[in-house]
Amino acid sequence: TRGVGYSRAMRYGGVDDAYFEAENRRAVCHVMIETPGALRDVDAVASLETVDGLFIGPADLSMTRGRGAFRFSAEDAADFRAVAASAHRAGKALGLPTPSRAAYDLAVEEEAAYVTISDDLSALRAGFTRALGMTTRGSE
Repeated sequence: TRGVGYSRAMRYGGVDDAYFEAENRRAVCHVMIETPGALRDVDAVASLETVDGLFIGPADLSMTRGRGAFRFSAEDAADFRAVAASAHRAGKALGLPTPSRAAYDLAVEEEAAYVTISDDLSALRAGFTRALGMTTRGSE
């Protein structure tokens, strides 16, 4: 469910049923697989009419599967492939996180509809690390 607080998208005014029908056609739902239960039930999740695609929450899935910090291990790759297979069977879009070349190559092989190459905090950290590195003598 979602709220119907009038917002900028609605021009801060009332809308009719046609607006909601159009938004329901336009909006998509991609479910993030982050737990052993979600991975176990991924086929059932993918089969839901309201689900348009699947994505993996890599750090959460690695932690909840007892593997510790995500590092794209062989087990992580197997989880990626399981989610990809489910998305393909259901005819749903597949999104995969690709924090390494190996993860990116797997995403290409699995024909992911989209990939993420970073997250906001990792990108900020990399940018600030580079910027702070310029303040050290001998840096570019």
